[in-house]
Amino acid sequence: MKAIFVFVLIFGLYTNLFTQGRINGKVVDKSSGEPLPAADIHLIELKRGTITKNDGTFIIENLPDGRYTIEVSYIGYKKFRQIVDVKDGKDIDLEIKLEQTVISLPSVVVTGTIYERSAFEIHQPVAVLDEDKIGLRLGDNIAKTLSYEPGVNLEYNGFVGRPVIRGLTGTRVLVLDNGIRIGDASDLTDDHAISFEPSGIERIEIIRGPASLFYGVNSVGGVINIISEDIPRTVHDKLRGSVRLFGSSVNTALAGSGAFDYGIGNFALRGEFGYRKSGEIRTPEKKIENTNANNLTSSLGLAYHTKDISVGFGFRNFSGEYGIPAVHEGNHEEEENHHHHHPKFEIVRNKFTFKTDIA
Repeated sequence: MKAIFVFVLIFGLYTNLFTQGRINGKVVDKSSGEPLPAADIHLIELKRGTITKNDGTFIIENLPDGRYTIEVSYIGYKKFRQIVDVKDGKDIDLEIKLEQTVISLPSVVVTGTIYERSAFEIHQPVAVLDEDKIGLRLGDNIAKTLSYEPGVNLEYNGFVGRPVIRGLTGTRVLVLDNGIRIGDASDLTDDHAISFEPSGIERIEIIRGPASLFYGVNSVGGVINIISEDIPRTVHDKLRGSVRLFGSSVNTALAGSGAFDYGIGNFALRGEFGYRKSGEIRTPEKKIENTNANNLTSSLGLAYHTKDISVGFGFRNFSGEYGIPAVHEGNHEEEENHHHHHPKFEIVRNKFTFKTDIA
């Protein structure tokens, strides 16, 4: 009797393991029938995704029985959603026809800033910088990256920079990491840098005006929420990656960062790595001593996504060394004697994140 029970149990596990379904699809233009390559395919319930090939086809394998919502998006086309039922491990064949749509672009107002801005951006108390905008305005630190935004300025102290929102800075401006206070000493003194590398940021939200008071009375100047993908949100069916390189001449700086995403079954893995090194700032008269810096940042995240539960763990490290410019009165010989006594600051920040969602 026990042998029969064990046989039935093993057979059931074997059947469940090898009878998973698959979705075979093709995405085409509704009017012309032409295939649409690199369209984004996403199964909402399983948090799994892929992109179409050059011929518009895609495959999503190893799907357990269930009802799923498949979402297809492509630039210049209306977003498409459809319910699919996976039963008994059978294949499902889909032909998805996307309809073109008009993309409305906002009017541009020429102002006295470096970049053109719409009237909506100028008067809106909440501004959002996506990954593309951050890449175009990337600076040595968070404050310099944000200094191009209306109402945001830079308090400069060598490598260290503090954001100034409508004339207020320090403890009057709250800096958050994914909605949580960073917890370093950057808002207490001008000598401490914000422990975050701007090249690894996915999005930045700037909240100004009365809305910032929802975060406490100390945020009367404004709130800066730095958003990074420490825990992968989607399981990709193939290896994806990106690399960025930056440089500047005024301080002979060089920076680079890279990220990768990889999925295995219901598991998603994401990693990031970045390094920045800059020399002393040069002016037409001379170099500003003790303004060189270097930092290293890395992160690794692992997540498990199913229809009913998502569990993820992430780790991020930021470490670096930087100097603070000093002003010396006296002749050049005295300045040379002081050169070897400039203070150097070391900063290390380790962040551990755990997150779970239950449907």
